[in-house]
Amino acid sequence: MDITLTIPNDKIDIILDTFALQYNYQDELTQFDPSTGEPTGTIPNPEGKGAFTKRMFIRVLKREMKEYRRSESNESIREIVRAQRAEIDGIDIS
Repeated sequence: MDITLTIPNDKIDIILDTFALQYNYQDELTQFDPSTGEPTGTIPNPEGKGAFTKRMFIRVLKREMKEYRRSESNESIREIVRAQRAEIDGIDIS
């Protein structure tokens, strides 16, 4: 299954700008001299805002999926522990 997002043309800039600000997109990148490590100037960012936004959106989506799975796993573990504790509590030791 493919999922396609449709964004109205008049809203694209605000979405791109929001992701750019939120995730620190830079229009220009500092260029460094490989032998000295000193900055030599700037170059235009070869990754445009659209590609950057897509990459960040994918990163956020994956992070949320991982967090959900972690949360789900933690709840499963808690249920197992509760069952084990109940089993231990049910042991009649005299």
